[in-house]
Amino acid sequence: MASIPYYSSLEEKRPLFANGNEKSFVIDTEEDFDSLLLDLRCFYESHCPVDSIYRGVNNAKFKLYNSAQRHWIRYDLGSKGITYYDFLDNLLKSAKSIPVINHVFNRYGYHEKKSDLPILALLQHYGAPTPCIDWAYTIQSAAYFAIFNQECSYTNSIDDYVSIYRIDKYKHRGELLNSKDWNNGVDLKSFLSLGDQDEHANFCYYLSDYEPNGFSLDSVNDQYPNSCLQIQNGLIQSSIFNQNIIPQDGILVFNPFEDKCLEDMFNIRIYDEGANIDLDPFYCFNIHRRLASHINNVLLAPKHINDDFMFPNMNMIISEIKTRAKIEQ
Repeated sequence: MASIPYYSSLEEKRPLFANGNEKSFVIDTEEDFDSLLLDLRCFYESHCPVDSIYRGVNNAKFKLYNSAQRHWIRYDLGSKGITYYDFLDNLLKSAKSIPVINHVFNRYGYHEKKSDLPILALLQHYGAPTPCIDWAYTIQSAAYFAIFNQECSYTNSIDDYVSIYRIDKYKHRGELLNSKDWNNGVDLKSFLSLGDQDEHANFCYYLSDYEPNGFSLDSVNDQYPNSCLQIQNGLIQSSIFNQNIIPQDGILVFNPFEDKCLEDMFNIRIYDEGANIDLDPFYCFNIHRRLASHINNVLLAPKHINDDFMFPNMNMIISEIKTRAKIEQ
């Protein structure tokens, strides 16, 4: 079984991120975190709700590979004569052979290629390896996943830091493509063909029900149609049959490459040989685990964000409703 590449130190990570030489790259105190949070809140108030996305990771050493890449690398599937497309296509075919999944997507009128990415979005949130990686429109969701079930040995090792990442998506409209820009959907094979280029090529694709058709391609001056984050009309891509995506304010970023992590794709300059788009490095905030309790108190608890909120169980929710309504059970 092959090992998945990771960072050996925070210093190794620095050159890949926009704030690598700034104080915000390493957060060691409550005061530093509160200062970061104030800056992020000011940023959020001056931008539209979908301008930036966040991801929380519970160990700072992990590179941003998606679950399909990790599975592909760990089991060295390429050396076994299996193509990346065949690996994922087999997963999709297996999903489509499940009667209830076919039933649900047929009721939405999603046939053939139109259902490929929405089914992958569903599989992503229930433990299957997919070419998606979870991001969120809110810092709260990212922070939850960063500090979830943390233990700390109080060292300065990279293993005692978690990471919160931020992509300022508004800077890349027209480069980070939204699946809603293809109203008839896009099939897995067409999606993965985006990565069939020179080894230096870079490309991203995201799946969201929070953005209207074509919004990702509009100019930065165009306004989001709502004052707060809200599910938009149009081609539903990520929330069909998926009760986790909404409380998590989720957006899925698809990476068509079998072995290139996301931060590497944002560090290829347009003048490099084979590069197809110019993506600036994004932000990484590495936060010591000892701040987990503080983060929960100032950021998550006030919004009632916990396990039950992020992973809703409808049977338990209905039971709670009946208890509050004093209905005998």
